[in-house]
Amino acid sequence: MMSNEQKFTLEDLTGTISRDLEKVEEGLLSEVDPVLSSIKFMNHYVHNSGGKRLRPTLLLYIAGILEGDMETARQLAIVIEYIHAATLVHDDVIDASEMRRGRESLNALRRNKEAVLFGDWLHMTSFWKALELKDFRFLQTLIQATRQMVEGELLQMQMASRPDVTSEIREEITFCKTAGLFGCCCRLGALSSRAGVDTIDGFTRYGEALGMSFQLVDDLLDYSSRSEDLGKPVLQDLEEGNITLPIIYLIEEADEPERKYIKKVIKAGNPDRQAKENILELIGKYGCLERGAEKARSYSAQARAALSGLPLAEKDRKLLEQLPDWILSRSF
Repeated sequence: MMSNEQKFTLEDLTGTISRDLEKVEEGLLSEVDPVLSSIKFMNHYVHNSGGKRLRPTLLLYIAGILEGDMETARQLAIVIEYIHAATLVHDDVIDASEMRRGRESLNALRRNKEAVLFGDWLHMTSFWKALELKDFRFLQTLIQATRQMVEGELLQMQMASRPDVTSEIREEITFCKTAGLFGCCCRLGALSSRAGVDTIDGFTRYGEALGMSFQLVDDLLDYSSRSEDLGKPVLQDLEEGNITLPIIYLIEEADEPERKYIKKVIKAGNPDRQAKENILELIGKYGCLERGAEKARSYSAQARAALSGLPLAEKDRKLLEQLPDWILSRSF
């Protein structure tokens, strides 16, 4: 999707906020010092899983370039990571996933009951920490994003294993489950400064479009990567009945006998190896990944467009314009 000569790396963003990110890492782990040893273990396990910390990076970077209150921004970055981690823990329980980022998921390592309760602890701790900042704008933004994630998960469950899922419904799920939190991060970064409404809204739109592109690429990777590269089983979405754009596009493009077969596989659930190979062959035949890549590129273009008119130094503008391309550069 991008040239292999693309020079941008995430470190171009994190370099200027490296000390802030270090303090966020320390805060994520120190919060549990006085509490139960089981919570401390699970918290360390979840937050030492090798995530790229893209969401707090966005929040801190935007706060920094807008000359925001960095102590407040660091607190909000911790809150965001707790909410994100809680969502992943609960998702793994709901989906009965056994792997997360190349190792055992928390629910596979411990019991489902423990994982669910720990996810609840993360959610409550995140809002407790947000409340300490005594700014209802932060709470309103966080609550909206969290509600959207729950609504997105419920909608995805309602549409599970249904061949009639449209691209519009899928994109609504993607917005609720992923893009809204990206937008939330960017909004919080801007809110920690004295930025005006137009600037805050502009960064929010940037984050939302970035999140859409990010998740669409993830959905495509599920049909094109090796398990060891992806950090989870490939075709996991298909196994769990999550109908993403590659399958939606395939149903649109396939001929009638193929369409009947695809729908049969979806409705039956838990496809065997041969069914998976057949689906992958059909996805390649009809160029579904290429079509999905074009959709991801369109959202990346929207992210760049959202930066237009925002009060940015040329260096910062260039880096934020390159981030969408970095997201697209993950090969599939």
